[in-house]
Amino acid sequence: MERFRLKNPVLTRGLIAGLLAYLPTLPLLLGTALFSLGEVTLATPQPRIPDLGVESPLSRGTGSNSGFQGQSDRPIPLSWDNPELLLAIEGESATIQSLAFSPDGRFIALGGGRNDPRIEIWDLQQEKRIRHWRTYQNRVLALTFSPDGNTLVSSADGGAIEVWDVQKGELLHQFLEHRSNVLSLAISPDGRNLVSGGLDGIRFWDLENRQLIQVLLNLQPIYSVAFRGDGQLIAAGTHQGNIILWPVIPGEGTAIVGNPLPTSFQHDRGITTLDFTPDGDRLISGSFDATIKCWDLANRELLYTLVDHPSWIKSLKINPNGQLFASASRDGIRFWNLQTGEAMGFISSESDWAQAIAWYPDGLTLATGGLDRMVNLWRGGMGLNEDAIASDNP
Repeated sequence: MERFRLKNPVLTRGLIAGLLAYLPTLPLLLGTALFSLGEVTLATPQPRIPDLGVESPLSRGTGSNSGFQGQSDRPIPLSWDNPELLLAIEGESATIQSLAFSPDGRFIALGGGRNDPRIEIWDLQQEKRIRHWRTYQNRVLALTFSPDGNTLVSSADGGAIEVWDVQKGELLHQFLEHRSNVLSLAISPDGRNLVSGGLDGIRFWDLENRQLIQVLLNLQPIYSVAFRGDGQLIAAGTHQGNIILWPVIPGEGTAIVGNPLPTSFQHDRGITTLDFTPDGDRLISGSFDATIKCWDLANRELLYTLVDHPSWIKSLKINPNGQLFASASRDGIRFWNLQTGEAMGFISSESDWAQAIAWYPDGLTLATGGLDRMVNLWRGGMGLNEDAIASDNP
């Protein structure tokens, strides 16, 4: 069953792109006549919404940000103290274990949980699922798109890493060198290399030629790996709570991983999730010890520690604007000021539903997925300084 549920009654099928791009005129659209036929909500709009072509339904009229490159091109940051639920996607998977947006924001990929290893691709422009297939594993633990958005890489608890054609839904290749659960994946910004972290260590791959280059920390459990935005640094978190950094050294044929850099980055328990800031100056880490830590990479020092979550950190993702990040745990989703660590918002959860989170590429929308098999898409409110910024930039 294919369902694209719109939680806000104004945001109806076929109108999402127009309405979200014209939020300032939203009060004029409240006269829209709505009626429901089964699971599909239809609308007769007044006035007519202009045709926005291929613009994504999650895009907002924020100027030039199509490439999502550079801080100056980012949309004005939103306030996340009271996020709004825009819409929800109901997948066929029993639970949602992993999420990923394509780099252009058109697609969102859903990975199923235990005993339902399904991958679904939803087209957010057409507002429908375009691909779905079952993998050869038990559950889908990690998903990541290639930088060009044409391929999707998945991993699972069977040890295989699978490379998929997004448009055709076809399996292109399997990497079978891991012998245990592969918990985390990251692709280099140029799309040439893949790093994978599993219970049997780290593997560094040539993604273009589909071959193994190096094995790191063999047989040591690794829960999270990440590439820095320039592709020149890899971070990994061990089950003992250590964070290890490796330089990536370009070569004539392919890159290789150099010797680990000396750091004292550590948690009391295993590292569950890692993410670099867009400028590459900081690294954020979450752990089984229920803390989040922010590290200064240049000075190799701890900047702050956050202890608000009552349980282990399942996921954290830095907003593409580089000013805030979101973290997921048993109590729900929390939003933080990246510079100071100040709490900026909270989405409460009465059940253990928050398994995976992902930012839409422009940073204005957060996707969350969990045990209720729903993917919820949240939008922040107007930032405190947005009016002042807008008045300075007529």
